[in-house]
Amino acid sequence: FFSSFTMPRTKQKRWKTLPLEEWDSTDCAHWLERVGSTVGLQERFREYAKHMEEHHITGKCLPDLTQSDLRRMGVSSIGHQKMIMDSIKLTMIEQGEASFLIDFSLPSPDQMLGSLVMKLIVTVAYLFFSAFATALVMVMVQYRVPDQYKYPPLPDIVLDSIPLIPWAFKVAEYILATLGTISASIVLLHKHRLVILRRILCITATAFLMRSVTMYVTSLSVPGTHLQCPVLDMDTPLEEKLERAVKIATGLGLSINGVQTCGDYMFSGHTVALTLLNYFICEYSPKSFTGLHIFSCILNAFGMFFILAAHEHYTLDVIVAFYVASRLFLYYHEAARPNSSFSGSALFPLFYYLEEDREKEVKNEYEWPWMIIVRLVNVAYLNLRRISLKNTQSKEQKNKEKLKEV
Repeated sequence: FFSSFTMPRTKQKRWKTLPLEEWDSTDCAHWLERVGSTVGLQERFREYAKHMEEHHITGKCLPDLTQSDLRRMGVSSIGHQKMIMDSIKLTMIEQGEASFLIDFSLPSPDQMLGSLVMKLIVTVAYLFFSAFATALVMVMVQYRVPDQYKYPPLPDIVLDSIPLIPWAFKVAEYILATLGTISASIVLLHKHRLVILRRILCITATAFLMRSVTMYVTSLSVPGTHLQCPVLDMDTPLEEKLERAVKIATGLGLSINGVQTCGDYMFSGHTVALTLLNYFICEYSPKSFTGLHIFSCILNAFGMFFILAAHEHYTLDVIVAFYVASRLFLYYHEAARPNSSFSGSALFPLFYYLEEDREKEVKNEYEWPWMIIVRLVNVAYLNLRRISLKNTQSKEQKNKEKLKEV
């Protein structure tokens, strides 16, 4: 009866797609039959599979089997016992530790394009393009700065009320560096570090691309008389302009990095960076870290105040920058939430590509950075074990074939 009865094809192949711990006794029996077919012992292993099903061996029991258990189940051959034990070890590696294994086959182009690392690479390239475009526009705008003698600073209630503090702008940049350090620590500790990193980079790149447009179309008068902006020659060679743009981009536009610019840029890039980092810290740090969230918000507010106190931007620049940065951050994350009806493609060109798997919620889970090294070691060890077991089985198969020829 058992030899004539066959399970449906879908049932026979079920064990190939299920995790090991979800196998029932029938799945284990089919697995053992497959082991027998790979070594040319179909009939004998079919009998062993029948005994395995009679003893109710499931996927949870399979890793705990010993040679003594196999002997009591009717597997009297020591060679067959060893063969089954090796196959169990190989299956445990391939099935039970699948999350740590490397697939040595070449991935398809779609899989390569959709991988986390590739998405991060595309996002970094997008950021580099945005940074260079912004820097180039800043250089071009410097050649169109309105003459300070013909166009004095515009009336501004806040700037007219706050006396100039020469060191205030550097303080704002040090606050920016502090928020950046906290954000980098969160990226290192976050379990989904590649996802949250590409999100903040994409939002930042989009915000600065928008800023480059507003800077180019409108040139406002210099907001303070302390800023000396000489009239530059429009016929300056392109190579010199590109060199200045590269210097601005590599220095991140910060005066503490030796970058000196002149003119008012609509809107404030420093405020954009301060606001995005503040929102990033509040979004991806533990919700119970209320003190950190309050501290981050205070730094954001003080950073904007010191920008104004340095008379580097009009109040309008700072307000618009805060609004644009906060809305972009909130819009992106609302669109990225599972089952969200909001589409982010209008504001973020790469949104559908970067968030194609947005049905999976990104939870705030954390791990020590050295877990990356531990995971890589596990990958190397488990794959070496898999190769070793496969080589052992291949040698045994060759030896059996030689014995049959003899």
